[in-house]
Amino acid sequence: MFATTTQHIIIIILLFIYISNGLLCGVGCVNCLYNGYCESCMKGYNPNDKNCSECFHFNPRQSISEENPVTIQRNGICVIVNQALHPLTMNWHPGTKYNTIASFTDSTIQTDVNISYEEIETAVAIGPCASNRITNKLFKLTRIMEIDTTGKSSTLINFEIKFKTNIQSQVIMSVTTNSPSDSKANCLGQSILKPGTTRAYMALTFYNNTKYYLFLQSEEDVEVIFTTEIDPSKVFFNLIGRFNQTFFNNLIHKDESYKINVPISSQGIVFSPECANNLYLRGMAFTVSVPEDYSLLIDTTTSNKLAYLIEINKVTENGLTDGCLDVWVGRKWNDWLADGEELGLSVRTTGNHSFFLMLDEFLEDIELTFKMICHNDCHYNEGHGFCNLITKGCECKEGYGYDDCSELCYYNGKWRNDINPSDSSTCYYGEIGCKSRDCTCDEGYSTKEHRCVSNTCLNKIIGGKDECLEGSGCNTDICRCNENYIVTEEQKCKLITCGNGRIEEGEECDNTTSCNNYCQCEKGYISQNGICQKKEKIWWISIIIVVGCGIIIIIMLISIFYFVFRTKKSVSISVYRTQQATYYHDISRAIKENKGIELPYKIERNDLSFGNEGKTTNINETRFQDVEIENKSSKWMTIIFHTPKTPKYVFYFEPQILTIKGKHKKTETIMMTLFCTTKIMGMKIPYTIYFSKKKETLKEITHLLKDKDFETWNEKDKENMSILMKSVNKKYYGNFIIATEATNSTNLDLDELQIREPPIGNGAMGTVYLGKYRSIPVAVKQFHWENLSDKEMEELKEEVIGECELVSKLRNPFIVNYIGSVTYIPEICMVTIYMPLGSLSNYIRKDNSENIILPFDLKMRILFDTSKGMVFLHENNIMHLDLKPD
Repeated sequence: MFATTTQHIIIIILLFIYISNGLLCGVGCVNCLYNGYCESCMKGYNPNDKNCSECFHFNPRQSISEENPVTIQRNGICVIVNQALHPLTMNWHPGTKYNTIASFTDSTIQTDVNISYEEIETAVAIGPCASNRITNKLFKLTRIMEIDTTGKSSTLINFEIKFKTNIQSQVIMSVTTNSPSDSKANCLGQSILKPGTTRAYMALTFYNNTKYYLFLQSEEDVEVIFTTEIDPSKVFFNLIGRFNQTFFNNLIHKDESYKINVPISSQGIVFSPECANNLYLRGMAFTVSVPEDYSLLIDTTTSNKLAYLIEINKVTENGLTDGCLDVWVGRKWNDWLADGEELGLSVRTTGNHSFFLMLDEFLEDIELTFKMICHNDCHYNEGHGFCNLITKGCECKEGYGYDDCSELCYYNGKWRNDINPSDSSTCYYGEIGCKSRDCTCDEGYSTKEHRCVSNTCLNKIIGGKDECLEGSGCNTDICRCNENYIVTEEQKCKLITCGNGRIEEGEECDNTTSCNNYCQCEKGYISQNGICQKKEKIWWISIIIVVGCGIIIIIMLISIFYFVFRTKKSVSISVYRTQQATYYHDISRAIKENKGIELPYKIERNDLSFGNEGKTTNINETRFQDVEIENKSSKWMTIIFHTPKTPKYVFYFEPQILTIKGKHKKTETIMMTLFCTTKIMGMKIPYTIYFSKKKETLKEITHLLKDKDFETWNEKDKENMSILMKSVNKKYYGNFIIATEATNSTNLDLDELQIREPPIGNGAMGTVYLGKYRSIPVAVKQFHWENLSDKEMEELKEEVIGECELVSKLRNPFIVNYIGSVTYIPEICMVTIYMPLGSLSNYIRKDNSENIILPFDLKMRILFDTSKGMVFLHENNIMHLDLKPD
């Protein structure tokens, strides 16, 4: 209670200070320089957050310490966890003393749970499902319920939580059956209770004589009502729905799709389907009854998530499955889809079926789309066309069309047999206004010589945007532009070629002076060799053109002469893509830069966007920014820029050591080159500033600091610096802050590839590891570089880079998709989509480790698919040279 009151007082004081100063910064701000920008943050806050409103981000790769503390947010304030009250551990379970034993009353457990930092029963812990967490905060306030099923029997065990009071904070419910002493935990399921929702629940497979450990975790104090139910006649999940023929006939009639957000995160059942390779998934069931002459497209690609569609024999009344018939995995789809639709299911089905839509992320929902497609199977058996899942409809051969690839009523000058050509009411199918199956005009059109003319055209009034009424190129009989013409906003016709800068047939001019939008000379002008000239006084215009051309030639000669001599002194841009010298960053006896007070110098700006403010920066593009620096004192000033040393990017300062005379200004040019897609927003580049009456002293200081770092800076250097500092009047230090992001590209950051040991494959060229890049499972191929000479290493590097550039251009459903490569270090590696079923060699032999016998039809399909991939390569003049089942 005392701690809570103290925190409220601190908030009020801080708010009073900010309001009185007229500046708005986060609660953790020490000195608010201007709105949203602090000089520094209090302990427990993220030092990279300029506003000081985010809590410190604990680094799980380092041990817990004062420099790497665990924080939680209490009443809007970031608090470092007191380990005397809440001992911390990197284990998933904080210790058995935090277990609350929950006993069944008959088949039910119901109890109130108070998750509070002040309660000793509440731990600050990680939990069994940390890899599935939805925020970057690894530790949370945690209550643990121990549930023993000894002596009980059921098919499912159900868990439910509700908010007890109006004070609501997000609560994550996680379940495992691992013992607290186990080093790792198997995450059996998760559900999330969000503020404003009624409840969260999940159903899991019931295990006899087993202890379930239920973790209730929140980032704020909250009270919930927890219920466990093992009565098989009661379940806490719902079906997505039972979709019958009446439902789908309504979609056909309206010619629209049906979309529904499937709340798997709060209503799904968690189990391991027998046909899903022992994966624990969470999902919801639904049934479909598709009309006989249509196909149903089941699509989840709009959500861009890895999804599973499992067909079962039936869905029983309580939602349980009966048998597993087939499974579709919606991993990386194909490269004809639009950006952002790379993950998801796109399944075509007919007839009556029962399905489970499932995810491997327990806290995610997904959007499900139903669309009726391919009427009459696009008359595939008659050879008229086929059903294309990419375009989500029929792909028809020439002469066939509509939604089922029926014969067109008119095509290529021929009428269908049941159409009477002499009937004046028929129209040419495909032209404007003629889209019906029986070649009759659409509503609002009338037939005129087998063409559909709008009623507005017949009445000589302006109609739709595609119609014209007069002018060159306009067929006034049907109010349509002739071939090779397009209609303009003024509803006149213009040649398609008008505007390309070349004089084409029918044009007087194109993009020249006194030339109108229709490539005709304006009134009072005539065309001469494509140039519009006034009809009179042409002679003096000719003189001006001749004199102008002469002046242009002279300017060109002078420019050529200038650039020929200037080139001798030019510097290759490659210089600005190399690392500069290291200067020891010595801030002893230095004053931290504070823009809120008067300084003896002025730096124009500290945020560097390199011309990309609000935009991203392309990879391998060198950009620059000029910054004006003024020495306001009467002494000499030297500023040293300490560039970061990493192969991911280069920041080049020209010059790196800037010396400015008193009361003078100079311009510093800063170049940036990024070699991979990496995180640079908010990164700081330090600089130190020295003031002295003697310019020679500043030179000696820079010479002493050069090529020195924290490890090589010794006591002798410190003594020499102490002597030189006697002649230094003032010393400051500050930072430039990067204000742009790297563009997404195929040049990847090695640090973002979560590579796992041991390797999943070895070959003559390299070793393959399983990794994860931004939530996508990937295969990372690291090439063998050992035992190679410098020449051999350079040749191999060029070969690998060439291969990466080649595969980045390949887009085919039968070729493994390329994610990117790491090329900014000598040990180049290639990243592709991970194929979870492994190599074909695991299945083709009779005595394979998987004990799987491939049916003949599947073998033929594998051969055909492989052949399609090889044909694609050969059509693009690419030879594989290493085709094998491994």
